[in-house]
Amino acid sequence: MNKFSGILGVSLFTCALVLSCKHEPVIPEVDCGTPEITVNTVNEDCASANGSAIITINREGELEYSIDNGVTFQDSTSFLNLSAGEYFLVIRAEDSCTYVDTFTVGNNSGGVDFTFDTVSAGCTADTGQISITPSGGTGGYTYSIDGFNFQNDSIFTNVATGDYTVTVRDSLLCGLSKDVYVPANDVSYADTVQAIVMASCGVTDCHGSSPYIQDYTDYSTLAARKEFVINRVVSGSMPRSPGVITAGQRDLLICWLKDGAPNN
Repeated sequence: MNKFSGILGVSLFTCALVLSCKHEPVIPEVDCGTPEITVNTVNEDCASANGSAIITINREGELEYSIDNGVTFQDSTSFLNLSAGEYFLVIRAEDSCTYVDTFTVGNNSGGVDFTFDTVSAGCTADTGQISITPSGGTGGYTYSIDGFNFQNDSIFTNVATGDYTVTVRDSLLCGLSKDVYVPANDVSYADTVQAIVMASCGVTDCHGSSPYIQDYTDYSTLAARKEFVINRVVSGSMPRSPGVITAGQRDLLICWLKDGAPNN
């Protein structure tokens, strides 16, 4: 027998034993816990984007913070130049623990207020006016009647009849909006509207013969249902065939109705 055969057998057994005992190291699970998170916020002053938030969390270790739901992170616990709104906080640690929360930055409205006066425009000419008297806030007011274009002058001239959204803002961009209607007051029922209605609705079968059909040639009926008539005339469903109304007559009728349908 080969004198190395016994040694070889022992060696092979030893190698097999060593190989069979190898194993992967066990990584212990991390206990992330539920640390307390506190967010101290400062409100934004109107639309100036000067709000802020400071994050506090009671745990050790290196941490990173995000207030856009984990899109971008920073080491600092302070977030500046924030606009009013809700924010989604994500905190991640070096041990892969992650903590989430939400917080809200409020808005200081500033207490801006105003009163206004209007001058009638006329349906056929843009001669109306809106005059604004502001109060409250920080001063340095600017004014708008469309919500986009602002001016320093508190008086708007050459305004057409219609509905406007008047907005006043102060130096911190704190603002207030109110709905304002500039009337016409130059369209007469007796001289203009009655003739339009009689020509367009005072024709045979214009509104049928049903007892439920309204007689709009009667002033009291027309005035009482002015909102309904405005909607129908604007949509084109009034007057009914064979009644006809021109674009100019339609504008005068709507203008008079929006003015409150005065019996003038």
